[in-house]
This record gives sequence, C-alpha cells and structure tokens, in this order.
Amino acid sequence: MTGTKKRKYIELHGEALLVPSLQLLQEFMSTLENFARYVPSHTPEYWNFHEPINRKFNLAELHNELEKIPDRYILWRRRSSPKGWGSMNKRWHHLSGFQHAKHAFYLSTNDDEQVEQVIKYLHFLAKRFGVAYAFCDSLSPAYVLPARINGFAPYGLMGAPTLKLIKRLPDIAWAQIFGSAYTALFGMEKLLSAPAHKVIQLTPDTVYLQLSPSLFDMHEKFEEVDAIRQQVKAYLDDNIIFDSSLPADHVYRTPQFEFPD
Repeated sequence: MTGTKKRKYIELHGEALLVPSLQLLQEFMSTLENFARYVPSHTPEYWNFHEPINRKFNLAELHNELEKIPDRYILWRRRSSPKGWGSMNKRWHHLSGFQHAKHAFYLSTNDDEQVEQVIKYLHFLAKRFGVAYAFCDSLSPAYVLPARINGFAPYGLMGAPTLKLIKRLPDIAWAQIFGSAYTALFGMEKLLSAPAHKVIQLTPDTVYLQLSPSLFDMHEKFEEVDAIRQQVKAYLDDNIIFDSSLPADHVYRTPQFEFPD
C-alpha cells in the first residue's frame, strides 16, 4: 500500500462469503464488532432489519434485538464522512443449495489507509473464521461495462454471491481472497506464483491476491491494472473465469463449496 496519501473520493465495494453459518449470535456479533475494530474510519452509525436504516448503532442493543429473532439479516449505514453502508446475513438456503453467510459493504474513501483497514479486516475474517471467497474493488468508469457483462456488477454494485460462484468466477478483482474450494480448483502452487503485485498465503488453504499497489489505481491507472488482470487471468484460468467469447450456456469449472455446520 502507499501509506496515508489522500485522493479524490472513490467507492470501495467489498464482500466476504464466510465459512461459518453465523447462525450463532456470538459469531454474527463478532463479525460486526471486528469490522468496527479493523475499519474504524467507517464504523456503522445506524442499523435496521430493513429500510429506513435509522436505529442508532449500539452493539449491546443490537445483540438484544437479534436474540429475539431466528433470522439474522441486518442493514447498516454510516452518514458521517467518510460515508458507507452494508448488509450482513447468516447462511440461507436457496433452490440451488446453501448460500454463504455474507458481509457486503460499500464505502466512500479518499485514503489508502482506509483501504488498508478493509484489507486487514478481510484477512482477519479469513484467519479467524474462514472465508470461501472475498473481494475488495472499485467500479471505475472504465470497468462499468466489463463488470456488467461478466456479472460482477450487473446493476451498479459489485457482488459475487454463492449463486454466481457456483456457475463461474466473474473476473479477477483488484483484491480477493480465495478460500479452500478455490485453492483446490486453481491449485495452491499456481495461485502463489500468479503474476500479481501481491500474493500471500494467509492460511494453509487460503490465498490473498492483489493486482496493484493501490485501489486508486483502478481510477488513475486503469489500463495498467487491467493489463495485470489479463496476465493473471491468462496464467490462472482453466475454464474457471468468465469468458465473453463463450456461449451463454457454457459450463465452467466451479469450486466445490462445503458447509460444515
């Protein structure tokens, strides 16, 4: 990262698909608590189960409210600068199968240090709880159309829910964490030797991969970042990552997610 250099505000999009179900209230609350701990620049100020997000964010009161209901899904918002909002939900079941517990967030930032906070939070989740997949990126103007086509951001917000990942990996994000299902799919040695700016083995079966030094490169040096992205994709891909030249019904190789609890 590049220290604390501040730039023009951009929107950071992030998401973590968690291995634990978050059925246990202590797991759910711990995830929220550690977001506030690792990303103090964007500590939530309000929350609710639905819009409007207007209930004062207080961990003790939130804990008491969640004890009363079996479903675990909340929205949170920060109105002070730097602004942000997000959602968190426990694992749920869809016709296609289980969908991971997830923390998704969308933050306004002009500071590399704030981005570093988010990366540290995702690393913590991977080491403490385990993630199936996580990413941090920014939808720069030059990436809007590609992200719409590959399915990373069909409606303006970046996301990679389980529903998408069981069909294909949409793209290589600016930064991501590949959990055990993906390291098995790509191969650990191949992931660790990918031609990216930063590749770190976080746990025995989890890898962090980052394309360039700063998230702001997505706006300031998009062509350079995209060239690295294409190199990484060409090196890693074995019918795993979305290819727009293939027919819509093409069958990709996909990770075999496990849902232990």
